Amino acid sequence: MSGTVRVDGARRLRRDLKKAGLSLDDLKDAHDRAAQLVAARARTATPRRTGALAATVRGAGTKTRATVRAGYQRTPYAE
Repeated sequence: MSGTVRVDGARRLRRDLKKAGLSLDDLKDAHDRAAQLVAARARTATPRRTGALAATVRGAGTKTRATVRAGYQRTPYAE
């Protein structure tokens, strides 16, 4: 399962906030919350043999995007 969601106008919003002298930290918090919601759903949808892969699903937010990742070197995303 892979996908991308794009928000039209996000770049313009960031530019306008910067012009207005406002902090982008609120966007980071919003992106982090969105990533955590998606990560929680992804954990429940992850196929399970041992549960090791589901345990590696994690979300993160930055000022420009929300990202959800799964797997580490010891737990590849697909075996």
